[in-house]
Amino acid sequence: MSGGGTSFGIKGRISNPGTPVSVRPIILFGYTPSVSGVTFSQAVSSGSGTLSGFATLTTGQQRAQIRLIYDVALTDQQADDVAQRLNVALATAPARRTTEQNFYIAKAQDSVQRYDIENFKTLTSAQQRSQVKLFAPVNTTDAQIDAATDALKQAVETPAAIRTPAQNQTIANAQASLNNSDLSGFSSLTPAQQRETAQIFAKTPLTESEADFFASQLTSALNTPAADRDFFQNDIITTANQSVAYAANTGAVGFTLGSGTAYGAAITYDFESADKKLMGYFGPRILFASGSSKVGNFDTSTTETSIGALIGADYAISGDLIAGLNATYNFSKSGTLSVSGPGGFSGSAPISGNSSFDIGVSLGYRF
Repeated sequence: MSGGGTSFGIKGRISNPGTPVSVRPIILFGYTPSVSGVTFSQAVSSGSGTLSGFATLTTGQQRAQIRLIYDVALTDQQADDVAQRLNVALATAPARRTTEQNFYIAKAQDSVQRYDIENFKTLTSAQQRSQVKLFAPVNTTDAQIDAATDALKQAVETPAAIRTPAQNQTIANAQASLNNSDLSGFSSLTPAQQRETAQIFAKTPLTESEADFFASQLTSALNTPAADRDFFQNDIITTANQSVAYAANTGAVGFTLGSGTAYGAAITYDFESADKKLMGYFGPRILFASGSSKVGNFDTSTTETSIGALIGADYAISGDLIAGLNATYNFSKSGTLSVSGPGGFSGSAPISGNSSFDIGVSLGYRF
């Protein structure tokens, strides 16, 4: 048991009678390596390689990687983080906004503008109301929002072939509000509505033609010598790099690494009580671990080596049945977190863990 979770496994003891030194092999299942969200972010960022290899990819690979960094689905925790950052950015005077704040606003606006209002009928009543409130003028009353929500709901739920001119106009007005949104109504939503809004618009994926367009523009910009790039080309490269950073930082929020298997051994010095019922031991331990998981659009794979000192005691409940308690102080952890994604995307970052403390209990049979 450790800060990373609880694992279960098998521990043995191999020794020669009369010799106070033992080899204790260890196999653990459900073991979670110690990796932080910061390491995940570094691995994704390294995978972009500042986009230097993007232009050499096939069209299909380029399309897949564009979607990888632009289409980022949000968990509740990630949506809360994005909403908070967006709130701060919108509350900051335009002239004082940082590059990151401008990107968060631009990304949100892009997702909103690409959103198909026909999806309105798939939302819950509460989500529909919050979406209308997002685009309503500042002084719109609750009654007006309710009326606008009902009208739009009825319009989109009516088959396109039999919609009235008024219904078509209602849909067109709503779509126009999306296309021209400045997100000024976002801060008026409750935290729960902001979370849902961030998640809804994050689910607006790039179409194949949009992905191909971005990929072709980025390839053209990257193939142009830096000194000859125009403003638009520099902007699209900057936006792509910011999108990689966004995907990396968003995925790091609530980052949870999957568990795997660990195996290793300890060499201990053993000592017994006079009645030989209690045995204490201590010595160095080394453990090799691996783990894998899926974080957003990325697959992760981790290897970890930890070196520490093991101390413990076993008590003979009967002649053959033994219960034990042990603790390990890990003073060195190292390894690699690797991430991969569609289009051949791959990146990695080193793991350099701080010291940690594990405790364990055991029940064994002696033979």
